[in-house]
Amino acid sequence: MRPAWHTGPENTEPEQAMQNLTLTGEQKRVLTLPVRHPVLIKGAAGSGKTTIALCRARHLMETDRDLFRPTRVGAISYTNALVNYARRLLDGAECVVSTLHSLAGSMLCRAGVRLDVEKRDALLESHVLAALRELPREAGAPRAILNKPVAFFREEIAWIKGRGLANLDAYLATARAGRGTADRVTTQDKPLIWSVLDGYNRRLQSADHVDWEDLILRALALSERPGFKPPFSHLVIDEAQDLTFAQRALVARLVEPETDSITLVADAAQCIYQSGFSWADTGLNVRGRAVEFRRNYRNTRQIAAAACSLLSHEPDRRDFTETVLPEREGPRPRLVPANSPGGQFAWLGDTLAALDREGATVAIASPNRATARGIAGALAGRGFPVRDLKSREPAPADAIVVDTLHAIKGIEFDHVFLCDLNEDTLPMDDADPESGSRLRKLLYVGMTRARQSLTLVASGSPSRLLAEIDASKLEMTEIRHA
Repeated sequence: MRPAWHTGPENTEPEQAMQNLTLTGEQKRVLTLPVRHPVLIKGAAGSGKTTIALCRARHLMETDRDLFRPTRVGAISYTNALVNYARRLLDGAECVVSTLHSLAGSMLCRAGVRLDVEKRDALLESHVLAALRELPREAGAPRAILNKPVAFFREEIAWIKGRGLANLDAYLATARAGRGTADRVTTQDKPLIWSVLDGYNRRLQSADHVDWEDLILRALALSERPGFKPPFSHLVIDEAQDLTFAQRALVARLVEPETDSITLVADAAQCIYQSGFSWADTGLNVRGRAVEFRRNYRNTRQIAAAACSLLSHEPDRRDFTETVLPEREGPRPRLVPANSPGGQFAWLGDTLAALDREGATVAIASPNRATARGIAGALAGRGFPVRDLKSREPAPADAIVVDTLHAIKGIEFDHVFLCDLNEDTLPMDDADPESGSRLRKLLYVGMTRARQSLTLVASGSPSRLLAEIDASKLEMTEIRHA
């Protein structure tokens, strides 16, 4: 049984793992890239970007050893699942493998700074609500923004911190890209939003907590102190397209200036978080040092074609890597209009019972955590072994992964079921094209996780995104469950 984050041949021993970390076809071009200065590797979905990143890390360790200056290589990955996979493949190699947040926490601990990250969404939301209630009721103040949901303010606070804005003047002076028209933030709104941020931060501090964005900002501040010694001579960053401004600025300071060696592995088509800035804005100049990998090795031709037909609706594809469709054939992705959560649960249970899962990996993903938990509970009630990707509890080898679309990013499975693809969970708002673009990319990411089969299920009114997929590339499945 391959692990659920499998991206290459099955590995059972460390030595075999290193041997199986191999490049094929155009992927071998990564070995010719320079070992000094930032490099950008752009890869289409399924092109083997994670394998390319790990081979790049190994290549840097093997070719840039210096008797007088030890080579220190770091590999940053997106999720703990991918980090664990990378550690197995690089077992025995002198390479630090981590998420960026874990690395930031380790840096701060070594400097004597211990931080408690608040991970509970409900508590963080309560801090925002309390800050909103404390706002002064001044006559003539712009109040329309206060009708926005808590999620709006959470996202704006994350954007402000991710942009590294230290005061209101900096916020006022920074163009707010990525909000679309429906959630546009005006100059008049910004002082009020900053007051919410202040109240939110005070509550975090009174509880001796920080959030994930604070962790990065504290590590960035540490890296800017006089005498800070960068921990790496080379750094490889997977899924780099989703780094925030502050994260990219931190990455730029983690490598010694003698090498300035940062390898960014990215796919703009899979950017599912707000950005609005360039690599050069954070001091990472990759001009003239970029290479593209276009061939899809993961999906069948039918899965890749359906996913690409969805992506063709993106209005701006200038930074996308054009995909060379795979040759491997398979069934067309299924579209299942379950029409209700009960119909979805019943159909999933029957389908999974009939599916040959011997030696195969299976994932079910939903747009949000609440609906994913509902699916997991329903399947567990029917006796299926389920787990999510964050669980550290032992799970059966044939456990079905049930998690969010965001959580399965960067991972692949033999059989993928994307559920709850409804208008309320993947809403397309004509007044907010940027939000629609992020959701389109999120669905594209989910679709391209599948190696053998892909199923798209709507448990209510189908999202308009499903209508953007070329109908000729899908198989419609009728179900009888109520």
